[in-house]
Amino acid sequence: MGTQAQRVSKERIDILKYIIFNSKDASPDTKRILFALIEASDSLTKPVYFTSHSKDVAHGIHNMLSCGYHTHLSEFTNLLCEGFHFSHGVRSPKPDRKYDQTIWLAFEFYDSEATEITEEQVNKVKLADPLCKR
Repeated sequence: MGTQAQRVSKERIDILKYIIFNSKDASPDTKRILFALIEASDSLTKPVYFTSHSKDVAHGIHNMLSCGYHTHLSEFTNLLCEGFHFSHGVRSPKPDRKYDQTIWLAFEFYDSEATEITEEQVNKVKLADPLCKR
């Protein structure tokens, strides 16, 4: 709280999307969620989150953020995103939904004031290399 959001340039956002797009650590569904979060964040000024019920997405998010895999997304967001970062965790554990995973893009870890994005917003995302303009 209290952090003043400053717009991140389109060039930096494109670099972040390029890193996500080319990652071998996550599925296209996971990448689509990350793209949707970036797009909904208003140039990384508005905290947003999405909750997935997919085991694949839970593992993909973890792998992309972990320093034990190849993408190292946390390090890139520290360099490119003016204090915004991705985080993930279980928002509301339910016994029948073992793999509910919430992914945030915000200044604060597990930001309780972030705006939720919908499945519809995620499904509208077209995965494409942002640096390869046709």
